[in-house]
Amino acid sequence: MASMYTGRNSINGSMSMKDHTGRGVAPINVELATAFSALPDIAETSKGSGLLLSWQQATGTLFAGGNSNTVRVWDLGREQCVRVFETGTKTCLTALATTVGAFAPSPLSSPHHNNNTVLTPLSTFDVPLAWIFAGFADGSIGVYDERVQSNGGRVHYARDHSTWIVSAHMRADAQEVITSSVRGAVKFWDIRSWRTYKTLDVQKSPLTSMSVHNCAPIIATGSHAQFIKILTFGGEQLGNIIKYHDGFLGQRMGPITSLTFHPHRMMLAASAADCIISIYATADDTHTHSS
Repeated sequence: MASMYTGRNSINGSMSMKDHTGRGVAPINVELATAFSALPDIAETSKGSGLLLSWQQATGTLFAGGNSNTVRVWDLGREQCVRVFETGTKTCLTALATTVGAFAPSPLSSPHHNNNTVLTPLSTFDVPLAWIFAGFADGSIGVYDERVQSNGGRVHYARDHSTWIVSAHMRADAQEVITSSVRGAVKFWDIRSWRTYKTLDVQKSPLTSMSVHNCAPIIATGSHAQFIKILTFGGEQLGNIIKYHDGFLGQRMGPITSLTFHPHRMMLAASAADCIISIYATADDTHTHSS
């Protein structure tokens, strides 16, 4: 069974799960399997971050945060909320990176951990270890660990960015998290020390979206000034700045709203405020598409 989850950036925190049972690309019937409020304590305002979701496919775990001082962990197999983390800050959550499993870092590996932190044995939980890296509107970050019952589960807090954190990405192949802010700063965090070891200033205009490839050391950043950059982890720009949906003779794209790399292939999906989604790829992979 393949499932689709909708609700990202919802103002009221509602969540719906749809069951897709069709095969191929032919039109299929979509039936609503379940719906629930993923973040019932969300503050309904148009100026905040709305609802942010992070999905862990291997365990069926959904994380929900946003205009709230909590992050909720949902076991969708049982349709139950299994943990509520207190963010410990009054500003809204704007970026969310998560992992579930035995490879989550120990809070005791950080020189900044609270000496009074109490670790609960993993066997007492009904779900695998959950670990959260959260970014906030004031530029601060918080790290939360399933094993910690005190302090709302938070094991680290820092403010390295000076403004709204746009995105956070937890690398699967390295012990680091990559974050970006509206001012165009991209920071690399070593999760063993919880310190930033590198900062890239990738653009002057407001940064609206960032995506990091799972298998290649490249980053895509989107701008309110209607362009996309592809860069290496060293900050080197790859190719030309993307400003059009389909080549330089195509329609100029609007302000970038979202970027997502394919998990394995060299393909990038981009959406803009003009309601057009484009897919870009290397010449060896496939042609560019717009819809």
